[in-house]
Amino acid sequence: MAESGNARHEIRQVSASIALVVAAVAVALAAVALAPASTARKVAVPNVVGLQEANALKRLRAAALRPYVVRVRSLQPVDAVVAQRPHARAKVAPRTRVTISVSRGPGP
Repeated sequence: MAESGNARHEIRQVSASIALVVAAVAVALAAVALAPASTARKVAVPNVVGLQEANALKRLRAAALRPYVVRVRSLQPVDAVVAQRPHARAKVAPRTRVTISVSRGPGP
């Protein structure tokens, strides 16, 4: 009889340990699911200044960003990217809009 009592006690201990582990995992999963957006994945903005517009657009899209083109007068060759915002290497959320200033040449 003593052996069956010990076996029941061990089973209860194991069951309680399993329940504790399951509860801890559930709490951890809930914490991850409810984490604020500020801890979400960030991407680095690539440096596209100096690239041709088409190449800059490809790089930004490949980094999961949304390029927005603004044409500006510049002494740089036509279609060259002369500025960007946010700056290169900035950490931003995926699908953030990145404005690139693209040269339309020095003319009017």
